[in-house]
Parts: sequence; structure tokens; C-alpha cells
Amino acid sequence: MRLTILFFSLSFFCFGQKVLMYGNTQVNFREELILEVIRIDSIVQNELDSCDLLLIFSTGNSRLSEEEQNLIVDFVNEGGSLYLGAENFPFNEECNQLSERFLQLKGYGNFVSDSLMFSVDNSLDLIEKPNFESGISTICFPMDFRTKVIAWSNDNPIIISAEYGKGKIILDGGYSRFYSPENHVFFDQLLDFLMN
Repeated sequence: MRLTILFFSLSFFCFGQKVLMYGNTQVNFREELILEVIRIDSIVQNELDSCDLLLIFSTGNSRLSEEEQNLIVDFVNEGGSLYLGAENFPFNEECNQLSERFLQLKGYGNFVSDSLMFSVDNSLDLIEKPNFESGISTICFPMDFRTKVIAWSNDNPIIISAEYGKGKIILDGGYSRFYSPENHVFFDQLLDFLMN
């Protein structure tokens, strides 16, 4: 029931929203929740000006220039929402690059996730291990007073959120879950935070 309500609220809210996707653009998530997803190869001002949400799925070799990083910081500071997805080393470059700029934090470790403990409406719901492929691992983030833990993996913060200026940021240490279509509930919840 909760998922049905979430789906309709996201579908209604996202109608007409423009979302940019950068980095590992092969990631598969429920694009039908968002009317317009544009996969981009570089960060430019005119694209960000008409965008509500920037999704960055980290790669093993970031191409983000200093100018592009500054544009992203300005975008969030002025009210934009940013999702920074990371994965096991080395697929955390853009996430670490930008999380250091925003919060002076870097992801750490190489963890295999047995389950996720999600914080939903200030309560914790245990969600069993998503259908990760064998051997896939995640990174986690340090605890910080400026952030809120959205999901725990084996007592480590795997997904955290923060407000920055007028905008919002999510750091996600395990985007490999989006390679399995059954695991989109995770992304739905993250979108709900970022777009509301």
C-alpha cells in the first residue's frame, strides 16, 4: 500500500520535471517516474538552469572539471537537488570529489551488504538484501552532525542526506542495486526525499 501511494505521489510530482543524469549513464532505474531524463556528458550552466534534479552515478575515473564542480555547488546552493551515487572502489570518484566539496566527507570501505535498514518517517524498516550480483560491494560514509542517515548496511551508513544552501544532497554508497528491476523501491524513496 505504501509503495502504491509513493508511486502515485512521485508520478504526480515528477510530471514536467527535468532530470539530468551524468557519469555511469548505463544505470537502469525507473525512468517512468520522471517525465524527462536527459543523459549528459558534461555539466553546463544552461542545462542546470532548467533542471530540478541532477543524478550523478560515479565512475572509476572522474572527468568533472573544477568549473563543472563549481556549477554543481551553485546549483545545489540555489535550491537544486543532487543525487551522488557511488559503488565499490573504484566507482566512487565523482561522489568523493563532490562530497568533499560539499561536506568534507569521503566514502570508505568495501562492504558486502546483507541487508539494509531504511529510515522511513523516523522509523527503521529492515529491508532484506536486494538482488545484488555475487561479489558486489558498497562503500559507506562517516557519521556527521550535518547529515541524516537514510539507510544502514551492517551498522555502517550507506545512504545519507544533507541540506546545503537551499538544496538537498543524497550520498548513496551502493547504486548497483539499480541493476535489478526489483530493487527500485530504494530509488523511489530517494527521489521522494529529493523532489519534495
